Amino acid sequence: MVTFEVRPRTPTETSLQQLDTPDTALQALRTIKHAVVGARNKKTAYVELGIIPRLVEFLSDPSCSDQIKNEAATVLGSVSYGNKLPPDDAAIVALLNLLSSKDLKLVDSCARALKAIFESTSNVSKDVVFKSNYIAILVSHLSPDTDLGIPQNYLSTKAHIIQVVASIIARIATTTQSQVILSQGGVVPKLVNLLDEVYSPRTQEAAVDALGCLCHDNHLIAKEIVNNSTASGEPAIRAVLRLLRTKRPVTRLLAAACLTNFVRTDVLPPQNHEDVILIVLPTLIELFWEPQPSFSVHNPSSNDSHTTQTTTLTNASSEWAIVQERAPLVFASLVSESERLQKAAMEGDAIIKLASVILGSEKPDVESGPKTLKKSTKSLSNLRKTVVKEVEVQRPLAKSVHADRVREAALVAVAAACSLKEECRKQVIDARLLPVIVTYLSHTTVGLRAAACQCTHSLSRSVKTLRTSLVDAGIALPLLALLSDTSRDVQLTASATLCNLVLDFSPMKTTLLENGGVERLVEMVWLSDVALQLNAIWALKNLLYKAELSVKKQVMKGLTWQGLERLVWHSEIGVQEQALNLLRNLASDRESDIDELFNGFGREKLLSLLDAKLGPSNHDEILTQALTLLRNLAGGVGSERHKSSIMSSDAILRSVLRLMVHPKRDIRGQAIWVVLNLTWRDDTGSFQRVAQLTILGFEEALRNALNDQDLEVRETAKKAIALFNSDGPLSMPPVVDRDSENGTSAFGDMISHLGQDAVGRGW
Repeated sequence: MVTFEVRPRTPTETSLQQLDTPDTALQALRTIKHAVVGARNKKTAYVELGIIPRLVEFLSDPSCSDQIKNEAATVLGSVSYGNKLPPDDAAIVALLNLLSSKDLKLVDSCARALKAIFESTSNVSKDVVFKSNYIAILVSHLSPDTDLGIPQNYLSTKAHIIQVVASIIARIATTTQSQVILSQGGVVPKLVNLLDEVYSPRTQEAAVDALGCLCHDNHLIAKEIVNNSTASGEPAIRAVLRLLRTKRPVTRLLAAACLTNFVRTDVLPPQNHEDVILIVLPTLIELFWEPQPSFSVHNPSSNDSHTTQTTTLTNASSEWAIVQERAPLVFASLVSESERLQKAAMEGDAIIKLASVILGSEKPDVESGPKTLKKSTKSLSNLRKTVVKEVEVQRPLAKSVHADRVREAALVAVAAACSLKEECRKQVIDARLLPVIVTYLSHTTVGLRAAACQCTHSLSRSVKTLRTSLVDAGIALPLLALLSDTSRDVQLTASATLCNLVLDFSPMKTTLLENGGVERLVEMVWLSDVALQLNAIWALKNLLYKAELSVKKQVMKGLTWQGLERLVWHSEIGVQEQALNLLRNLASDRESDIDELFNGFGREKLLSLLDAKLGPSNHDEILTQALTLLRNLAGGVGSERHKSSIMSSDAILRSVLRLMVHPKRDIRGQAIWVVLNLTWRDDTGSFQRVAQLTILGFEEALRNALNDQDLEVRETAKKAIALFNSDGPLSMPPVVDRDSENGTSAFGDMISHLGQDAVGRGW
């Protein structure tokens, strides 16, 4: 006879079973509540066994007592915090419905559970909060009770509810739409009033956190905040500035974050502009090295019963850890778009202090830093095996998730601090950070790889750095490896940085050509991700600038002429623009280059393309690129037959004539350059071209351009009109677009054309 041994229930299963019995449910909830505190494994076990639906039943059952609902809400918040599988909408709705309860203790428990859910993961849906009248309920809890006859314990619970609700608002104000709905619900005046000094420091802290989140990238709400005052008449800006001087580091951080959003949304009154440099910036820099808090605990192993030991708080969820992780990010947001603030940050030793955070040293030695990485000579496939993994540091941070987050934030801050000014980049190099940055390009943590890549991108904007420091650090191969990174964000930043590394004056151009760079960029051109596709085209376009014919052939072997034709007709305007720019760089410097373009793309296809792209319905960016391509084809390196091809198309010529009076000066200027190059007297056909253009009305258009409001347009027109009136050759050299490899302006030197675009490619 076969016997089966019944497996005894675990304590977890037993307590779950007890939830089904009314007499034992309350005690079972209390048992579970104590069991899961600080025990991630037990939280996971309860969730996997299906506790969340059971808790929702308690919260939604009208027959359940407030005691049971209170315990159920507490357990729900506890098991949700830090759980990768957050509760669904049903749990959130059940908690929201109970915020209208008259039992303040139950309201407090439900509010804390909601806060825990929204803090636990970014994957949890917040949409349900904006349905029904839940926003009105949340806003109603932001009004303190001022009746002196109310018991103290009631006031204490009410104050805590206010703080938690303000924190909930901060967590759900994550989109422009949610910010607007909250603003329309009347949340801004309520929160501004909570900044008043009559309220507790924690209440003021929660309020400034919520206000900062509400106005993130939202000009209208930021303006609404700065136009409000507390009940005592203190303006919101003054109240937030006051919070910068409090003792609590996290309060100072949240106040600085709120003020940073005021700066970025351009709502700060002129009289407060200096406060940013004198107060906000120094506060953030000080927070980089905020001392670790400590507390004393009895040491039971000591012979002396009064002996205590100081235990530093290293938990990543502690307030100190939050300050360490977020202060550099707020700093980065503040200075990223301002040369003035970057200069002030450098003068305040921000980069040096950030270097000390990254290196783990309180006083980094700018003269003798980490060892320089060995230059890799291996192929791309073996790159990750050859990059140095360890960095010499005086006092390394603990290897933990928190330590990685701190270093990541510090690297992002360094990238922001040196993104615009050469002297700031020099300070980064002097702090010996570059070898560390190169090392982190191959770190196992994706955030550190991405942050190091951002630093490289900022440093690569300097011609001097490209020629020297980045070459010495061996940056090219590690960066090239990141084009195949598992993270899309890393690939995006790496490809944007490569746009700088492949410029004509960069010594790393050859390295990339010889190590599979062209092949990988061509692969990325055909990705469905438009941002990555655009970066890849941008990098190839820069690679072709002033390139030898052999390089151009190498690129076109991979890209193919048919592929390039697809790109110039892409649905995205940005892709079209850069594909035309790539064509224009193919047709520069030598007559043989133009021959290659005509033969490869096809004469008729090329003329049809130019005709279409010069049409009146095109975007200005497309018109600019098409005209510049045409200017190159008609330029000094173009032969008689190339110019004759252009002259054979009346449609193209009439488009050029029309664009000579375009509202945009760059387009007018480029159109006149086309005429100038077509009529340059370097062959017997120039007189015939002048006659043909005169009949079409170009001479009259040039005379009108002599009165153009732009000086450079007038000067170019003056040179062109001289060719219409002269019988002999001029001494002025023919003009080809040699200096505009990736800009949209027809004027200025090479560096002026390296303008950074919306996502940070190029300069």
